[in-house]
Amino acid sequence: MVIRVVITHAALLLLGATVLGAQATATWELGSEFMQSLTPSRPNAVFGGQASDIGESALSLRASTTLVRLGPVRLRYTAQLLPVIRLSAVEQYGTLATSVSTFYVITGRAPALGIGLVPLGLDLDTRLGRRVQLGVGAGVGIAGFTRHVPVAASRRRAFTAEWGTRLRVDLDHGRALLLGVRWKHTSNGLTAWENPGVDSRMLSAGFSWTVQAPL
Repeated sequence: MVIRVVITHAALLLLGATVLGAQATATWELGSEFMQSLTPSRPNAVFGGQASDIGESALSLRASTTLVRLGPVRLRYTAQLLPVIRLSAVEQYGTLATSVSTFYVITGRAPALGIGLVPLGLDLDTRLGRRVQLGVGAGVGIAGFTRHVPVAASRRRAFTAEWGTRLRVDLDHGRALLLGVRWKHTSNGLTAWENPGVDSRMLSAGFSWTVQAPL
């Protein structure tokens, strides 16, 4: 009898959760952007990047939803997947192993490819007109590359931090044009022998569309 009551209550709770879940939806903005550095990286005393003459380009797939709305101002959560990251002119190297240690032999400079994830991002935007929004945002994430970046004594894994501003122009049927400028820092966070971070000043352009999805 007790088991039957427990099963009945569990079934009712499951049914209620299913109904509420079906009714609880949120508006998500899905988009894709291409990002390209304006100039090769330069040593930066303020942000800590020390690597020189490295360009960066990337493809970003993003999803965001509104957390808080105060009149025309919105605070949004944003996550990004970067399926392609390209750093140009990264040190190319071989290894020389001895009985004492392993040494890196620099053989030149060449591009390195990677992927990245930015799971923690916030955007704050406001509407400037019926179709135009201006926002600022920041995010932190991780990235992995095909070899140590930006120098041989660094690591393949890196941490990323970025912030910038974006203009959103609404089009028809929930679509929008995205144009932005951002600063991005990539480094291993002092987890390797050398940590010359890469500071990229980037332009971004892309599209987004709005969908309804369960919370």
